[in-house]
Amino acid sequence: MVFVAGGVGINPLMSIIGYLAQVRTVSYVISILYSVRNPGGQGLSSILFLDRLAESFASGFVKGELVLHLTSGEKESQSLNDSTVELAGWKMKTRRRRITNDDMLEVLGGVDVRGSTVVYVCGVPTMTDELVDAAQQAPGMDPKKVLFERWW
Repeated sequence: MVFVAGGVGINPLMSIIGYLAQVRTVSYVISILYSVRNPGGQGLSSILFLDRLAESFASGFVKGELVLHLTSGEKESQSLNDSTVELAGWKMKTRRRRITNDDMLEVLGGVDVRGSTVVYVCGVPTMTDELVDAAQQAPGMDPKKVLFERWW
């Protein structure tokens, strides 16, 4: 499963992720790309649901990766400037830029596994439209398994 959230677009995704973490009968592999404005001096713990996401992964019942994209609200350079931070015992990547089509293709996995991958994108229309299009057109993806919700 691949979840992509822009800002408050994390809200509907948290319901799904929270449920998967509570089921505890099956281990799920999830990749999450979460883009938010950099909280600056407030610290990462001020980011909506970030603690709960980290706890879901730390529990072991949700496996995969969480990549946090910290933006300034203005057009960032596309440099990869990656780092790793730890929150609630879970290590996650951080990138200081917006989510790109290449990021989407990376989390979809290889062409051989994409047929069973489900994608859910939720965020502002420009981000959502671009990333949904990239996922639906990716070789091996079933376009019907790319779901989305736009936050206006």
